Amino acid sequence: MSDTTAIDPCKLELGHVKPSFPPTYWVLPNFPTEVGDSSTGQNYIRVPNDGVLWVDYSWGGDQQPSDSPYVFHMADGSKTPISKGENYIDVNDSDTIVYYNIYTVKLQFQVIESQANQTPPPTYWLLDDDAAEGKTSVVVPNSGILWIFYEWSLDYTQPPPNAPYVSHNGGGVTPIAPGENRIAVNSGDTFVFYNEYIVKFAFQMINT
Repeated sequence: MSDTTAIDPCKLELGHVKPSFPPTYWVLPNFPTEVGDSSTGQNYIRVPNDGVLWVDYSWGGDQQPSDSPYVFHMADGSKTPISKGENYIDVNDSDTIVYYNIYTVKLQFQVIESQANQTPPPTYWLLDDDAAEGKTSVVVPNSGILWIFYEWSLDYTQPPPNAPYVSHNGGGVTPIAPGENRIAVNSGDTFVFYNEYIVKFAFQMINT
């Protein structure tokens, strides 16, 4: 990667995909506003598989952000707006949630099989992008093993000084090392990263 645009939100870079990776996973690249898309501060979450994306959107403060999130559909380039509250959106595994890190937003999300019942899934991820604090927290959906792959832009000659980590609900912190990590977590645990760096995470809950 020679520049910031080389981080593609729809795949991992540098041939990092290995047989040890789970069959499906979310991908979250963080583009800081000042070095990513300076006009919009767009960030992305790539969905892991085909299905129905359940996403519940809210924001911090009393005033609605002027730029609302949406789902970008890779197949035809169309966009489906994400409204405040619950949304049920048909997705394919190359589709991407687009949100704006210049605002404080909360996104609860999960891929489900059907929207027939239109009820929230029993477990889901919760992303809290806190613009004021300059960091993003992602709450895991359930107890188990958090598989997470971490990398940063090659624009940095060294790893970002503020490394990401998992904050455990009962106390304690587990650093997230470059490359693959398997971290035992409980419901309510959170992985945290800092918005000022160009970094990317692939993540999923796995059995072992």
